Amino acid sequence: MPDGNALQNRVNILGTEKIHGSVINNVLNNPTLWSRFQGMGQKFSNKRMDFVIKATNSGRGKFFTGAETLSTAAADTRIQLQYLDTSYEQPVVSIGTELIRNSNGVIDLHKAELDDAVAEMTTQLGTAIYAGPTAKQPLGLGSIIDDGTNAGTIGGQSRTTYTNLKATVTASGGTLTLAKLATLHSTISESSPNEEPTIHVTPTDVWDNYESLLQPTVVARYADVGMNSLPVRGKAMVRSNELKGGAGFTALTYKTMPVIKDKFCTADTWFMINENYTGWYGRSDMPGALSPYLSKVSLGQPKTMTGADFVPSEHHGMYFKKEQMPVNQLAIVGHYILMGQMITTQPRRNGKLTGITGV
Repeated sequence: MPDGNALQNRVNILGTEKIHGSVINNVLNNPTLWSRFQGMGQKFSNKRMDFVIKATNSGRGKFFTGAETLSTAAADTRIQLQYLDTSYEQPVVSIGTELIRNSNGVIDLHKAELDDAVAEMTTQLGTAIYAGPTAKQPLGLGSIIDDGTNAGTIGGQSRTTYTNLKATVTASGGTLTLAKLATLHSTISESSPNEEPTIHVTPTDVWDNYESLLQPTVVARYADVGMNSLPVRGKAMVRSNELKGGAGFTALTYKTMPVIKDKFCTADTWFMINENYTGWYGRSDMPGALSPYLSKVSLGQPKTMTGADFVPSEHHGMYFKKEQMPVNQLAIVGHYILMGQMITTQPRRNGKLTGITGV
């Protein structure tokens, strides 16, 4: 063993041999749904987001024949759904001695640490997006798409008092069938185009089960036009050869809407989500007092697709706390910060089929 301080694996594997000039992520899977929600984020503004919704009918209307007394009673039919934001931080730590040793490396150690931090951050958020009621975390689909069993309130309002705040949760009985999907879809939909699910999300094994239900039709389509793909932020399906550079997700369709798979998705569950009323709201303001210390993060630009549907939203909620060197350490430390909330204004337009283990 050579004398001196041992090289840590963080440095030892970077640039000491001829290797590819980029870090290949072999640990962290792509969080499909979170990437989509964040990339399509809407603006979280003010100290709290308030949404006024009609919660009950007044019951005042009636048929009449002539000179009956008309109703003049006042009725309180509206309530507010209120949402506060949440915060998340991911540190980036680069040790000075290691940066010096890596100064001629093929892969820049500091850039690798930045990339790792983003990857770890998105992985944690990819899991959190499906969680039930959890302190400090943003609302997950376990809270949003719930019938009151696990999350008795949403937006500060009781699902017992206002039953139209309940989503639809249906037990599959173990099997996935087209009839069960159709029943759930009809339950949470209305005739208007905005009142139907815009995306379906499942874990990989359930997605495979669904694919088997479509045989041989889906095989014929593969041969005809290739596998369908869904752009990360787009809502229209495209042919796979139109998306290059990993810019989208492999997708099937149900009632013309995309069905995507996500390894972070709740096991044995099929989610039907209406993105017109459910999604991520991220902070994007930058107070002048913080500007010397904090910067907004860019999600970049689409590589292959153009148009408003494909450009990342500026309201994704990510900031970077600029790096500093502690006075008593040879290191630089920065932090990625995420601020925002998952919000739904129409929980009843979402649903899920649970307990799917086969077909």
